[in-house]
Amino acid sequence: MKQEFYKMYHKKYFFALCFLLLLPFLFGIGTFFHLPYMIDGDISASALDYCAEMQELVKFFFFLIVVYLAGDFFAGEREDGQLCMGILRICNRKNMICFKIMAYAVLIFLFQLVFWLFNIAVYSACSMKDMGTVIVQSYFFKTYLEIFFGYWEMALLFAAIAILAGLYLKKIYTIILVYFVWLGLRYVNELISLKQVFPEFYADFLLENGNTYGVGIYEMSFIVGGVLFIAIMFQVLYLFGHRDIT
Repeated sequence: MKQEFYKMYHKKYFFALCFLLLLPFLFGIGTFFHLPYMIDGDISASALDYCAEMQELVKFFFFLIVVYLAGDFFAGEREDGQLCMGILRICNRKNMICFKIMAYAVLIFLFQLVFWLFNIAVYSACSMKDMGTVIVQSYFFKTYLEIFFGYWEMALLFAAIAILAGLYLKKIYTIILVYFVWLGLRYVNELISLKQVFPEFYADFLLENGNTYGVGIYEMSFIVGGVLFIAIMFQVLYLFGHRDIT
């Protein structure tokens, strides 16, 4: 797995984190100086509320980055021949896929963690300037964990879909297809609620409703999402093991 982290560093994936932090940075400046593009200059009820709201605000950009990286680290490597060389060196296709998805999972987790810590710092600076105090949370801490991991698990699910698509499609087509699948699910969610199926939509539900009583049944979305992820990865391992990559 160290080799996968090295490749991610060599490809400068960390620049994606810089782009992800750009919008929170601009909103932080607007909040701090009460600039016109901030609506009423209001700040969230707590630091973790602010983090969760910023996560939702940048979700279209966030998943674009998620899908781009997922498409690059598999379909991209298949196109430029790195994947073939890796197969010859490692001689175990199953391990290669597992190492890739584990490295990707750690990368996205770190991206989100830095994103939340950055927003906590922005909130604290703005709150101390305006109110002289910092409120950490307004909901149960479990709510914030479910929002955080709801987006993270959805990112892993779409990474698995990107790997599956990348077995057959070029990098650019993989990215476009998978991102539009994610967009399509958002439209479907407007017609038929998917918060019991996909953890991201459950996270969005929590952002709108907070600690609403009786939402426990929707936590099943984490299990359903996990089952879908495992099913797709098993399919990937089977197809990858029987496909000529050369």
